[in-house]
Amino acid sequence: MQLTNGMVEQLTEWCALNDVLAGVRSKARSDFFGYDEPGTIKYMAEAGEVNGRERCFLGWFGFRFRLPDGKHPADLAAAALLIRASLGTEIDSTDQICYSNSHHGETWQRCLP
Repeated sequence: MQLTNGMVEQLTEWCALNDVLAGVRSKARSDFFGYDEPGTIKYMAEAGEVNGRERCFLGWFGFRFRLPDGKHPADLAAAALLIRASLGTEIDSTDQICYSNSHHGETWQRCLP
């Protein structure tokens, strides 16, 4: 079974709101956006507005960021949300996800190694 767009949104929302991940998510956000970098951050026009950049961060955090145990936050979300006989398949699928971000009717898709 493959993950649907709705499932990916559920996993992303869980990663964004889960209290257990709050500390690591905050540190990851700081690293992702370069909050500790000296100087002013200037985003390319294609990066979109704040909401689009936040969705980009959440996709990266959920499906590419590695927790200390080597798992992705989306792996934890899948274990918490997708209680089915084929749960192992969904968890394996989180490694294969390309996340997309919609902005002004356009869809940008980014696949990271």
